[in-house]
Amino acid sequence: MPELPEVEIVRENLARWTVDRPLIAVAVEPGHERRVHAEEGLEALVGDWFRAWHRRGKYLLGELASGRTVLSHLGMTGKWVATPGERRFQRIGLTFGGSDGSPRDVALVDRRRLSLTWLLAADVASSHPRIASLGPEPWSADPASCLGPPAEGPLYAERFAGLRRPLQLALMDGSRVAGIGNITALEACFSAQVHPATPTQTLTQADWARIAAGVRQHIVRTLDDERGDEVMYVNDGAGETAFDVYGRAGEPCRRCAQLLRSAKLGGRPSTWCPACQPQPTSGSKRDA
Repeated sequence: MPELPEVEIVRENLARWTVDRPLIAVAVEPGHERRVHAEEGLEALVGDWFRAWHRRGKYLLGELASGRTVLSHLGMTGKWVATPGERRFQRIGLTFGGSDGSPRDVALVDRRRLSLTWLLAADVASSHPRIASLGPEPWSADPASCLGPPAEGPLYAERFAGLRRPLQLALMDGSRVAGIGNITALEACFSAQVHPATPTQTLTQADWARIAAGVRQHIVRTLDDERGDEVMYVNDGAGETAFDVYGRAGEPCRRCAQLLRSAKLGGRPSTWCPACQPQPTSGSKRDA
């Protein structure tokens, strides 16, 4: 499913494909209207054009010349793609004009139909409940790329202070830090050599520093590996991944060769190395 780096890649692509090109046609698949929240319907976009695309956590925000905003959440399997014709599982189609006279089609493709799209009035996007509830980014906001200086350990320690939850689940709480999903959380835990079930209240400042670095490392690596015209998810049959632990239960640890273990943690799949990430044994503070 799309997490912060995949959403950032889609943002980059949308900015490249759509900015300053007039919208000349909009089509919403019959039956998908219930996943679209727009009083006038998305057809009201015709004649408008995008000035910029931003990302907030796992949400995309398209800034329109009219002052309105398109807010897009990709759900479990959604992605925006440039396409010369209708794609399988296409839910929304946007056709843009160009200075050379040739149209460009951009579509929201979503196999499981869990994506959501809003058309919001001017100055409403930042106060929308889905956006207003988000915590700070793992990177400081930067208008040009949506990735600025990385957040450091003290921010994580502050944001998760007083929270008594397993680390993996805590990291996925977007109200604490935005954009971290299950894959990022597991990869950061492995990088930091902390078990995903470790209670957050037992973590030291040194732990949080390693966790922050692990989040950054995973995002940078994923951006480098997956940048392209179409992001590919594990369920798309993307082939072998660069993940250290996610989806690799029963395989040798890339650090020590121990077999990786897995279990459910709060209903989420969890994978770890029993040697590199020892099971927490008590509620006391970990050794620094």
